[in-house]
Amino acid sequence: MNVDSLRAWQLRPKALLMLVIAALLTLSATSAISPSIVVVLQAMGVASVQLDDVAIRTLELIAIAMTVVTLALLGAGGKAAWGIAFECAAARRLSLGFVCGVLSLGLVCVVLYAFEVRVVRHDLSLDFGYWFEVFAAAMLSAVVVGVLEEVWFRGGLLTLLRRCGGVALALFGGSVFYAGAHFLAIPGGLNSSDAHQLSTFELLQVAAQNMFQLQHLDSFAALCIAGATLALIRLRQGDVAMCIGIHAGWVLTIKLFKKLTYVSPTATNRFLAGQYDDVIGWVAAACLAMMFFLVWRFVRPSASLAVTQPASEGERK
Repeated sequence: MNVDSLRAWQLRPKALLMLVIAALLTLSATSAISPSIVVVLQAMGVASVQLDDVAIRTLELIAIAMTVVTLALLGAGGKAAWGIAFECAAARRLSLGFVCGVLSLGLVCVVLYAFEVRVVRHDLSLDFGYWFEVFAAAMLSAVVVGVLEEVWFRGGLLTLLRRCGGVALALFGGSVFYAGAHFLAIPGGLNSSDAHQLSTFELLQVAAQNMFQLQHLDSFAALCIAGATLALIRLRQGDVAMCIGIHAGWVLTIKLFKKLTYVSPTATNRFLAGQYDDVIGWVAAACLAMMFFLVWRFVRPSASLAVTQPASEGERK
């Protein structure tokens, strides 16, 4: 065991304690701040604002801020900890990742269409202007989601989890958290009847319970594998460039596919597409598992591997 590895091992208890404290502070701050934000928004004329929506968004923002603070206190607040790299090689990895993302989710779309789970819309528009707007909006969303989620999940959060529990926690624990975050929501029935009677903390409890519902098992499994695949790439590459490209390719492909097709009401293989977004289900889980294997088998560790090194004094500044 080298000096850096020994130092990282010795710092794990401290990092784990700080992670627990950060999680508790995130929940406490969200519970305290969310009602005030609702009052302010209502005073500004936003009549449709709901406490549950505000609480979840506030939780996400505070969690990101706590990740920044915790990493900085652990001496890993530089760009390397967040997987950020500005170089030509990173641009190439981003482009390659985008192609891989489109191809991998494109395969899922082909299978769903071949099995007639989703069929082409009868009212499909052929107007060039319409599809230009659709593509531009989908691409913008893909870039924003890809950058924000990867810099946090596979950037700062992965580094923090690795400091706390090593590669296993970073790879698999982070993937479960990533998958669960997609289902952090208030169920529709409760949202319309009883949600307004609950406190912010109770709403967050209900939202957390909704993360692990049996009806989401197929989509949850697919998203776990997706998160593990992206985490493995981050651990092997040292930055999140390829992860951003893959994630953006996934988002773009799904959005365009859903604009082109809809779920067939007579589909006999409906179970192949998940209920989460009518695309990410067992077929996606199988395709992404194959992608994970290919990454594990053929993507070799980068020479830099910035994620494994503590931040230098220059990076901290």
